[in-house]
Amino acid sequence: MSFHPVPPSKHLSLEQPSGDHPSSEETFADLFAASMQQKPVKRRAKQISVGDVVSGNLVRIGKEFAFIDIGEKAEARMSIEDMNQISSEKSLELGDRLEGRVIQIDSREGGVVLSQHISKHHGLRGQLEMIFSKKIPIEGVVTGVNKGGLTLDLAGTQAFLPVSHIELRHCQNPASYVGQTLKVLITQYEEGRNVVVSRRLVLEQEQQEKGQQLEKKLIPGTVFLGKVTAVQDYGAFVDIGGIEGFVHVSEIGYGRDLKPQDLVSPGQSIEVLLLRVEDVMEKGIAKRKISLSMKALMKDPFSDWVSMTSEGQKITGRVVRLEPFGAFVELAKGVEGLLHISAISDRPIKHPREVLQLGQEVSVTVIRIDKDQHRIGLSMTEDTRLLNATAMNALILGDVISVVVEKVEPFGLLVRIPGQAGGHDAAPKGVIRNAELPQADKHELKRKFPVGKEVRAQIKRIDPHGRVDLSINGAHESEERASLSSYEQKTTSSFSKATFGDLLKKKGLIP
Repeated sequence: MSFHPVPPSKHLSLEQPSGDHPSSEETFADLFAASMQQKPVKRRAKQISVGDVVSGNLVRIGKEFAFIDIGEKAEARMSIEDMNQISSEKSLELGDRLEGRVIQIDSREGGVVLSQHISKHHGLRGQLEMIFSKKIPIEGVVTGVNKGGLTLDLAGTQAFLPVSHIELRHCQNPASYVGQTLKVLITQYEEGRNVVVSRRLVLEQEQQEKGQQLEKKLIPGTVFLGKVTAVQDYGAFVDIGGIEGFVHVSEIGYGRDLKPQDLVSPGQSIEVLLLRVEDVMEKGIAKRKISLSMKALMKDPFSDWVSMTSEGQKITGRVVRLEPFGAFVELAKGVEGLLHISAISDRPIKHPREVLQLGQEVSVTVIRIDKDQHRIGLSMTEDTRLLNATAMNALILGDVISVVVEKVEPFGLLVRIPGQAGGHDAAPKGVIRNAELPQADKHELKRKFPVGKEVRAQIKRIDPHGRVDLSINGAHESEERASLSSYEQKTTSSFSKATFGDLLKKKGLIP
């Protein structure tokens, strides 16, 4: 702000002013108000040069150029094409603050030309070294492809773009860029030879700038409309507005063995939900990891399945995974149940693969549905268990029954109890321990009790879980007692029918 000299008639007097003259306070107020109305004198900004980034206020827009007051003698100008690029991102009005890079200085008129980017059309062939030293992005046209990357026409100079610097990640199809104009940074420059450039550095810088604007919106649970940038076997990368996030294959949809390539493709617009944001270290470099999900925005098929299914219902499924503790069975797309190893067979097994194989269709019974935990319990032996229960009710402690040897173990015999409800498969199981075997048979079990042999055994115990303990020794004892009892009964009966006379005649004492 400048204050101009006051004319003599306006000089302040030390004497008491008369009524015909304004007071000293009024005179100072008038002068101050007048000085505020004076247009400030422009001070020349510091010396600028090509490549510098400057800013100023938008003052007018013409047919070919927009004019920006950057504090220089003459207004700087920017092409309408560049202005359209800015206005596509935000609305512009006169007086808005704009920023641009100096691409030309007219020394005769003092005019400065600004641009949002530097391209070969700006005639900067002789200034590549300056562009390199100032790390200024420049545009180049891809002219060819070779084993190591791409060749570019960079303001009339040939440059090399390594394949590792074409995209943010590995470029799968470098040839697709031939003929395109790319914005790059010069990373190596040797007097116009061996010019090496990077597009990846430009993309990272742009991503960082956009990321700062998007930072406040990175709240878990927020839904973004993004664009797929790359697809891999393990998931898809998605641009959510300047920041790239990752959708793991498990978050692309419901179901097993999903292939991301079958569900999304580069360039496709998709809705994703932000799961979490993590700061991680990769190869000593701090990076921000953004996890996204498509599945979170889809309807959960579990709910539909549960609404149509109830416990005790018998259904068909496909075995999709085998684990030591059991098998997972796909019941519908995205819905799986667990077939515990104890519910796969009515005989002991060490691993589900002894009975099942991947892809096998199986008939199972739904024995448990946990809606809160999204868990489903299945059984292949439920029908057998129910039939066993019926058969168990027919067994009586102490009875001697016929059983069939199914397996010989070090501790004794595993047997099946036939002749009960449910037939062969549903027959209850029992065990005859070594202590319940005849002494002579204990050392040659496999020879004396081959699989399939029928033996007589006495029911010694029935536990709450349906296991029956039997005894061959007990059967022998019981049968011996029964035989003795039968004999005694016959003897007593004969004696009771004979008279005293009959006995005397038998002895020959009377005729």
